[in-house]
This record gives sequence, structure tokens and C-alpha cells, in this order.
Amino acid sequence: AVVEDRHRIARDLHDTVIQDLFAVGLIIQGLSDRMPDDATSAILNDAVDRLDAAVEGLRSYIYELRASDELRRLLDQQLQELVERMGGAYPVGVTLETSGEFDDVDPLFTEEAVKLVTEALSNALRHAQAQKVEVSARTEGDWLHLEIRDDGIGFDPERAGRGMGLLNMAERARRLGGEFELESTEGSGTSVTIRLPRS
Repeated sequence: AVVEDRHRIARDLHDTVIQDLFAVGLIIQGLSDRMPDDATSAILNDAVDRLDAAVEGLRSYIYELRASDELRRLLDQQLQELVERMGGAYPVGVTLETSGEFDDVDPLFTEEAVKLVTEALSNALRHAQAQKVEVSARTEGDWLHLEIRDDGIGFDPERAGRGMGLLNMAERARRLGGEFELESTEGSGTSVTIRLPRS
């Protein structure tokens, strides 16, 4: 009964609270983009950053709630659920393509990979003004390759700062022994590529 309760709470947090926070963040971001003065826009952007931090905290709590067998679900299964859940909250076409074997990816790296893809996908959905976002995951040798690509407005990475969590994502990937690469040009979309060890 305890395990069932933990699963139910984790599921409810994912399906309701986090989605509501994403929706609120999207509304605030839209207001920020329409603000004529920088001061008000900065305040709204700070509110969005705080919402992002709250969502990240909830995700960590959810991972603690889940039983070990659920944590060991294969990465491709978790990414499919993520794409369906987040894609359903935005008027953007989100697709997932996977290739390779995921059954031997360490649960720790699976968890971190999901967090990184979630962050990159959230950025694309909220900031890119894209029509479509493509997520891909493949295993090759000892490595796990992830890519999140959108056809949105793009941006200058040098001017993005920490607001989109890019530095944190890069640091997280490097801490795991992996690599993080960002390619974006104003008007030409954005591509985030992440490479992590499989174990």
C-alpha cells in the first residue's frame, strides 16, 4: 500500500502540478515578451526562473518517491512519456526517434538524461516559438547520444546567459563524464546535443 501511494503521489505531481506550473510559466513568458520596459520584463523573467527552479525541485522529489523498479524503466520508455506529456501541453509538434539498445544504460545516467532532455525541451517549447521540436536518442558503443532540435527563432548563445539554464546543463553533462554542445543562430532554430556514458 505504501509503494502504491508513493506511485500515485508521484504520478499526480507529474500529471497535474508540474503541468500547471509549465502553463503558468508559458503565460508569464508571453507577458514578458510583450512588456515595453526592461524592468518589468526582468521581473517576469525572474518569476519564470523561479518557476523552473520549483519544477526542478518537484522532479527531484518525484524521483525520490518512485520505487526502484520504476526508476529502472528503460530510457526510451521514459523519453516517450516525457515527449507525450510535455508535447501535449504546448501547441507544438514534438516527436521522438530512438535507435540502439537501452537496457544496459545505468539507471543513474537514465535519470540524468531525462533531466537534461526535459530542460532542453522545456526551453524549446517555451522560448523558441517553434512549429516542431525533434528529440532523438541513440546508443552507440559506450555512449548515449541525445539531441533536441527545433525550427524556432534561434538566439545568440553568447547573450543567453544563465536564464535558460544552459550553463547548468553543460556543467551537469561534464560532471557525468559527458559532453554538451549548443548550436543556434538567430532565425535558424536551435540544436542541443548531449553525449553521456552508458554506465
